[in-house]
Amino acid sequence: MLDNTTALIFPQGSKDTFLTASATHAFDAPLLSACGPVLAALDSPHSRRAYGRALGQFIAWYRDKGYQHSEQTPPTVDYAVVVQWRLELVTECRLSTQSINQRLAALRALVRSLAIRRYITHEMAAAVCAIKSVKNAGVRSGVWLSTLEVERLLASPPTHTLCGIRDAAMLRLMLSCGLRRSDVCALRGKDMQQVDGRWVLVNIIGKGGRVGSIPVAAWAADAVHKWWGLRARINEWDGAGAGAGAGLAAPMFTTVRGGIDPLTPIGPQTVANIVQNYGAVIGRSDLRAHDLRRTFAQHALRDGGDIHQIQMSLRHADLSTTNEYLGHQQDMHRAPCDLLKWQVPALVVCGVLVPGDGDGDGDGENEDKSVQT
Repeated sequence: MLDNTTALIFPQGSKDTFLTASATHAFDAPLLSACGPVLAALDSPHSRRAYGRALGQFIAWYRDKGYQHSEQTPPTVDYAVVVQWRLELVTECRLSTQSINQRLAALRALVRSLAIRRYITHEMAAAVCAIKSVKNAGVRSGVWLSTLEVERLLASPPTHTLCGIRDAAMLRLMLSCGLRRSDVCALRGKDMQQVDGRWVLVNIIGKGGRVGSIPVAAWAADAVHKWWGLRARINEWDGAGAGAGAGLAAPMFTTVRGGIDPLTPIGPQTVANIVQNYGAVIGRSDLRAHDLRRTFAQHALRDGGDIHQIQMSLRHADLSTTNEYLGHQQDMHRAPCDLLKWQVPALVVCGVLVPGDGDGDGDGENEDKSVQT
């Protein structure tokens, strides 16, 4: 298990100056042994990779600062050490708030593991866990497409090629449902079903193992059916018996190399490249796959969608996360005050008012006096 942990924390060929396999030392063993349970407790491979990177950076920094430890001399990962690490993350590493807090979360898990293994006391671990995360003072950066840009993006894929038809269906589904790259890669033909008279992606397992069903816009479902029908003809699925069953169990979006590979799902990096390439076509070379998810959320709310329904489609555990995707801007044409339904009587002024004690701090003898005209 220690070898697997070392591979996750100090990956071969890493571009990070903190993380080189040659930098590991024998006295890293106590920390690495405590990292093992931390990484094993994570279900997501993405989380394991991120936590492994964060812990590797801390171990390398801990060693470079001259902290020495071994089986006989336990590591001293106490409050002062972690405060210093947090300070350097904030002031020197130029990381985003989310990246810093992720590293602090990984370190909290590490000190709890160290306490369980009796390398440090539970009191020391509690003090470290009490260190606050970095406050997020702004809004996460991202790209939100305008209505015109969305329409141009959806019209970009060429419909006379296999790749173009696949890409058109994929982009429509991502913008219709707010899907992540990983969602697109994991979809199977059987995942899109009729529910209450409309097409729905049923029981989609997302980040953190959260399961949800996502309604699909009619124009997106139509594109998927055309792509699926083309695949069925090329791969000779007869629409009945074992052929149809095999087709429905196959990946919804597959690789296209001289033909349609019916069993090899499209990869996350391929999805990212496709979105970026079509973004460049419409003049948005900064467009990323996750920006389509943000665009879906913002336009759905702007066009009258309920924020809780949008949260369910995005499968967010917390509504505050959904708010980060909305890219709120002040709307002068549909302001909150315009939506108030109060019956307010008109203010009628019947005369020229005499200036009075309007601040409420005098005797008020001149208030409410008027000269009739």
